[in-house]
Amino acid sequence: MEPHSTSSSHTPASYRQLPEGSFRLIQLLPGSWNDTLNTELLEPIAYLRPGNQYTAELSNLDGQTPNYVALSYTWGNCRTPRTITINGVTQWITTNLDLALRTLRAEQQQKPVTIWVDALCIDQNDDMERSRQVSLMHQIFQQAAYVHAYVGDPFDRGLGYEQHLKELGSSDPFQFSTETDKA
Repeated sequence: MEPHSTSSSHTPASYRQLPEGSFRLIQLLPGSWNDTLNTELLEPIAYLRPGNQYTAELSNLDGQTPNYVALSYTWGNCRTPRTITINGVTQWITTNLDLALRTLRAEQQQKPVTIWVDALCIDQNDDMERSRQVSLMHQIFQQAAYVHAYVGDPFDRGLGYEQHLKELGSSDPFQFSTETDKA
């Protein structure tokens, strides 16, 4: 399942072409855990002014610096899609994205939250846009107020992510191996 696959009742959001160096954000509207995920697509809202490859200044159309959360998540299983409403249009998303957005919404305590997330802020049906946006991702994440990382459903014990995170947390951050695993 593609997150933006179409059917008679679930069509992709309508995206306008983005100016060079800009990106979209979404605003996730408040709701309880079981409520429909309702969002508004804000486009184009943010521009990255050129800097070096690691830095860029960020501003929106009125010159203010937008405050947003960059959402990082694992795509997970695509066989059981969920739905989201973007500007009143219902479309498909992965289960993990659904859970990541619900978790983020619950943390906001009934306040809207502005988010950048690849699956919704990039027109997945436009190869050229995807390529341009991927080249901006480092700066998009760097300029975010914070990055919310969703590694999976905490009740799905089959993932083994807790052990993996413990290992990552206890490892030397500067130690790495260039050797490949042998089969």
